[in-house]
Amino acid sequence: MTNRKQKSPQQEANRLSIMLRHVPGEDRFPVDVEALAREVSRNNADPIGKIVGGELPGLEGMLRPHRKRPEWHIVYNDAPRYRGRVRFTIAHEFGHYQLQRPVLSDRNYKNGTL
Repeated sequence: MTNRKQKSPQQEANRLSIMLRHVPGEDRFPVDVEALAREVSRNNADPIGKIVGGELPGLEGMLRPHRKRPEWHIVYNDAPRYRGRVRFTIAHEFGHYQLQRPVLSDRNYKNGTL
């Protein structure tokens, strides 16, 4: 995995806010965080390929790399403790993707798996 300069959370939040202002109408709220994560990440060499619920005892969610190609998955606990938790968790993991992930490339998979 390759490293890159870490982004500022404030700069990234401002960038996404500007992008959301271009969405026509008031239907943009509440923000569809899953669609936002997919749309923003599709322009990267290592996009978010899957956002799925699963059984995660003791965890609310995770960002994990795909084992066979440069792609990321967001997995969230599909038994949330309260309403809104799934959206929060997807947004939180998307934040990790945007701000902290090591960028994946084909070089990371030269032997067929990460």
